[in-house]
Amino acid sequence: HDPMQVNLALRKTLPDDQRFFFEAIMPSRDGWNAAFCCGSNSVTRRTAMRKAGDELPTGSITEDMLLTLVMVRHGYITRYLCERLAFGLAPESIKAFFVQRQRWARGAIQMLYLSEGPLGPGLSFIHRLLFLPTHWFTQSLLCLMSIVTPLIFLWTGLRPLVNVTVESGLYYIVPTVLALVGGISVFAERKYFPLAAQVLGLFQSLKILPTALATLVRPHGHIFKVTPKGAGAADISYEFGIFWTASALLLLTFIGLIANATPDWRIVQQAALVPLVAFWCAVNIVQLFLVCMMCLQLPVRRGEERFEIDEPMWLQDEHGGRTLARTTDLSLSGARIRLVTSPVEPIEVDALFRLYIRDVGNITGRVARVTGDNLGIQFDLPPSVERDLLIRKLFTSGLDTTAVTTSVWAASVGMIERIWLANPATHHAPATADAPIKEEKLPAQTLVLLPTSHAHTLSSMASERRASAA
Repeated sequence: HDPMQVNLALRKTLPDDQRFFFEAIMPSRDGWNAAFCCGSNSVTRRTAMRKAGDELPTGSITEDMLLTLVMVRHGYITRYLCERLAFGLAPESIKAFFVQRQRWARGAIQMLYLSEGPLGPGLSFIHRLLFLPTHWFTQSLLCLMSIVTPLIFLWTGLRPLVNVTVESGLYYIVPTVLALVGGISVFAERKYFPLAAQVLGLFQSLKILPTALATLVRPHGHIFKVTPKGAGAADISYEFGIFWTASALLLLTFIGLIANATPDWRIVQQAALVPLVAFWCAVNIVQLFLVCMMCLQLPVRRGEERFEIDEPMWLQDEHGGRTLARTTDLSLSGARIRLVTSPVEPIEVDALFRLYIRDVGNITGRVARVTGDNLGIQFDLPPSVERDLLIRKLFTSGLDTTAVTTSVWAASVGMIERIWLANPATHHAPATADAPIKEEKLPAQTLVLLPTSHAHTLSSMASERRASAA
């Protein structure tokens, strides 16, 4: 889950911000033969690579996008397959998020100075247009101006638009905004969420715009920074600069509204425009408040990604006693389980158990938490065949904990609720009652049957490990 989903507690209420790009923008670019490689989930034809110089272009730190332009000049097209075939990690912290997005912005702007870039020879007009990195500037400027413009009006009386009345604003400006947002929402149904897009755009603008402008002046000499992952991304601090900038803008907006609502303190002379600007400011206050909340990085409590899996399992204690349970979620580092049958003795923290997991086998674990019939188990799982089987079960079975399908209304309500609710309601789908738990019988001893080739592979891996250990 990305930082917005995590820090606003919207994992099951709001899709990740990349859905709009990968499921709306990229298929559309593909229609113009202008889709481009995005990271490692791509396949490049070897003959095409050899024709293009037999190496990745390194003039830009976004070499994947630059590779597409090199291929276009040699008569090849990058095709986008809009199917979920592989997982990619979202940035695991605010720090990782900005390392990633600043690298994207720098790399896209660097291409402007390269002969292989969008301004170099050998490209059609549509390819030049679609590969210009203008959005790194326009999106940031638009988000910032939408916040600053009403502030200037409230504190100086300078009107954002000349000779505009409330009536003309309602007749022309409001329908234009609704048509723009509504058009994109119809085109990218359940993928574009206006409030989330504005909040995320404003959040990243305060850092991305300076980076983009600096790269425009000095395009080269920047270090390639890999997006931090795992322990390197475990940052529990908060984004100092954005938090206090957004807080100051929020406070100025609020004070400006109060001052102009009082006749003795009013700065704005055209009082009829105050209600229209007040609505504008109310929307900005909500956005700024959510930006401040996004800046507060929640601690990373789990070392591995967890997948929701509901299936039976055996829990065997040190004395051989067995208890039937069901998994609630599962990861490489542990599991959350729910007891189905009562154990012979009460289960305590730090108790050791062997867990039988379907398609994996027996894994040793220690009880980390006990909450009623729910247990948190921490695995003791060194490199082994069981670990390999667990990796296969989690990452090659089509499991997806991040896919959220919801409506624009439900996502917006969930975000607004987050302002005063610690745990907002989940709006992506109506909740259903838990199905009655059946005590499924598991065999006392289970033999995992594998195809000969796979069994040979596992045997070879086990032999290699034993040899390396020796």
